[in-house]
Amino acid sequence: MKKKELFFLLICIFLMAGNILVCQEPVSREGYNLPANVNNIAGSNGKKYRADWESLSQWESPDWFEDAVFGIYWHWGPYSVAGYGYCCWYGNSMYSPDQGPDYTGSDCYKHHVETWGDPFTEFGYKDFIPMLTAEKWEPEKWAELFDDIGADFAGPCAEHHDGFSMWDSDVTIWNSKKMGPHRDIVGETAEAVKAHGMPFIVTFHNNGCNNWVYFEPGREGCPDGVDVNNPDYFGLYGEPHDSPGAHGRMCLEFYNKTMEVIDKYDPQMIWLEGGGKEEPDRNKWQTDIPLPGCTWAYQSKIQMSDEEIERGADRLVDNIVDRTSKNGVTLLSLGPRADGTIPDYQVKMLTKLGDWMKINKEALHGTTPAPFADGGVDTWKAGNIRFTEKGDWLYAIELKEINKGFVIPGLKLSRGSKIQMLGSFQKIRWHQDGNDIIIDNLPEPIPCDYAWSFKISKKNIVN
Repeated sequence: MKKKELFFLLICIFLMAGNILVCQEPVSREGYNLPANVNNIAGSNGKKYRADWESLSQWESPDWFEDAVFGIYWHWGPYSVAGYGYCCWYGNSMYSPDQGPDYTGSDCYKHHVETWGDPFTEFGYKDFIPMLTAEKWEPEKWAELFDDIGADFAGPCAEHHDGFSMWDSDVTIWNSKKMGPHRDIVGETAEAVKAHGMPFIVTFHNNGCNNWVYFEPGREGCPDGVDVNNPDYFGLYGEPHDSPGAHGRMCLEFYNKTMEVIDKYDPQMIWLEGGGKEEPDRNKWQTDIPLPGCTWAYQSKIQMSDEEIERGADRLVDNIVDRTSKNGVTLLSLGPRADGTIPDYQVKMLTKLGDWMKINKEALHGTTPAPFADGGVDTWKAGNIRFTEKGDWLYAIELKEINKGFVIPGLKLSRGSKIQMLGSFQKIRWHQDGNDIIIDNLPEPIPCDYAWSFKISKKNIVN
């Protein structure tokens, strides 16, 4: 199956789910036998959709996503046992003796030989699965943390490029219920997240059948009948590429897995990766990022001091504010250990993010990029300031430095207008200098340590 054919198939999947599928590159359905009911699919809003772009273009994303600021997911699988290098791609690089150090400076093949044994003959990727124990995993406490820090939605990576399914599957035996932790990770997470009233999501990173290439170095290096080349393990590693119809069968299996997750767990979004934007877009968009200073999945070498955590939280807040001002949603990736615990430095950074959100989320949630809102200002940024608007209010969020004499450029207010810094009710004095606002005093103490939000009534703006 070609990539473009798979994509159209996935468009049909999200309509069957009646929720959101976030992915890229609209393409045709030509050459693939879609389900019989694909031309008459009912969405969650009651509309019926056909398998053509004119019909699909009528779809609108739900209010919870239009208002969202950030969500949480996590890369967690057999690769978390290794916890080394470009972690979630460890299953590829461990079989790559000629690759050398990756972008983290880690030589995964050399490390694997020294730590676990030769990957081609002694210890393959499949051998990590029993060590993915999740023995300390408490999904209820995870959901409580995500809710407390102000996340708008949350859910797990259901399947990464390695093809190991983190749910109780009837499509494949290579899943977290039948092996490894012997727990339904997706199912238990769904229950915990929904109990906190948050939309539940899942992510798939095997879209486009990345599993087809993920284990290719192992397929090239393992002897016949061993590990990647053992037919008993093709359900995980995939079939040899020269097997007639193998690629199509793999893509069909991915379709069946996706439909199984939709039917069993009713996610409100399926995320299939995507990029960012440099300018505001009228359509809501999303991208995913790891926590600053972290990799996508758990890496045992990463340790952070309190100062590094503080700087990371600052960068994270700035990143989210900038993206929101461009109408983007941020999906944060965590990296749990194989035992189901989230490293302390990640929890501390999330907690600091939550402290900031408790004061300032008003300036982000449910807002519109300033250029697309009525009234207010017609730009989304001015230097280190990012502008958002909601209803009758303009928010100016300074990302770098705040002090007496702070300038909000390009803004004129009527005399006597009030400016509030979120998190404080102290009066802020200001004066007009041409087309700029000069802040004459700041609250004591300053309500937060970074990304300070000023709230201004749009009815007081002088055009």
